[in-house]
Amino acid sequence: MVIRLKNPFKNLKWCDVFFAFYLCVLLGNQRDYGFDAIILRLAFFALAAYLLVYEIIIKNRLGQLLRSRVFLWVCALTAFSLASSLWAINSNYSLGLLSQFGQCVIVVCAVVLCYNQKEDIYRALKIVVFAAIYCAIIVYVRTPGQILGIKRLGTAAGINANNFGCSMAIAFCVTLFFAITADKKALWAILSVFFAFFALNSGSRKAFAALVIAAALLAVFANKTGFKKLLLVFAACAVAVSFYILCMRYEPLYDLIGVRIEGLLDYILGGEDSSSGSTFVRLMLIDRAKEIFSEHPFFGVGLNNFMVAIAGSFFVAYAHNNYWEILSTLGIFGFVINYSLYIGIIKNSICGLIKKKDELCGLFLTLMIARLFIDYGMVTFYRPFNIFLLALSAMYVSNALKGEKTLERFSSADKQSLLEDNKSSAVSFAE
Repeated sequence: MVIRLKNPFKNLKWCDVFFAFYLCVLLGNQRDYGFDAIILRLAFFALAAYLLVYEIIIKNRLGQLLRSRVFLWVCALTAFSLASSLWAINSNYSLGLLSQFGQCVIVVCAVVLCYNQKEDIYRALKIVVFAAIYCAIIVYVRTPGQILGIKRLGTAAGINANNFGCSMAIAFCVTLFFAITADKKALWAILSVFFAFFALNSGSRKAFAALVIAAALLAVFANKTGFKKLLLVFAACAVAVSFYILCMRYEPLYDLIGVRIEGLLDYILGGEDSSSGSTFVRLMLIDRAKEIFSEHPFFGVGLNNFMVAIAGSFFVAYAHNNYWEILSTLGIFGFVINYSLYIGIIKNSICGLIKKKDELCGLFLTLMIARLFIDYGMVTFYRPFNIFLLALSAMYVSNALKGEKTLERFSSADKQSLLEDNKSSAVSFAE
């Protein structure tokens, strides 16, 4: 089945303008000072004001928001996380993430109110691609020419290289999905190569793994049969092998990421890590998080208090592992709240693939599997972009599985209106 994507500006809505502005700034302007800090606040408050004034007050959609399970989930996660300041070692560290969780709540509101129909989902995915292009351009422009191809992309632009690489990998996943399922395949294929280039130059092992996972799973989940399916799987394997060979044989990429991949593989195979102790330090942090969890299993030591708990041991602020960060700071209760949504998305995506052969379910399942892998090396549970992807995935797969009419191209009211228009036209013609 070929998905025909319409002109991206033909059905553009005001919510798309505000959300695209916010997402571009969120991904591309991450410095916490100067122009970046100002424009991020502006984009956030503009989106929040639009949702409050137009979507909630004027269109009177508060009830729809309160009935949404995704909205209730993010509220529960936010409330529990911030409430942990009551038993945290240092409550100021917990409350310091208030703005992050505020952004998470707003992006979920945007998804629930503005992106709850199938065509809206496609528009939201195109906004992700647009924002990722903006982010890549900002990083390239802000990176001094003398370090391009030598240092990891992102750091010089004020963006964590791992965050940048993973954002590019997510955009690669989306564009590769469109290259497989949509028209204008050449354009989407070019964009996927563009994002793969930036993801590899970020030097992020997690981004590299996400690229391989996306290429493999999208080929498997694609709604193709026979020779086309076999050809896609072969192409995915070729892409994955090409990524690996490129990173190991092309010297600039080897210096950026190849040596880090070697270090990771050496550790997995039981050898020595050659990546300047990066893996060793991460494992030490995970071991420390396990100790904290064993001492505070149910409620943890409080949101963002991992650094306080290990004061004097490491000069880092988090565990570099989403699972153990949550378990050590929010305990079992926080862990269950956070990953309950992941479980629901994966279960509904698999059912949608099996029962309806829904390719969008395949995309969101791929994104969730990639995110679960990324979570092993990054703390993501309070990142607005991660919450946005979770909310978008949950909204689509749950409604698609239920067969709700909100995800049909036309609602029942629209279909009835069209039917009546056709009848009246027929009567007029007969007269």
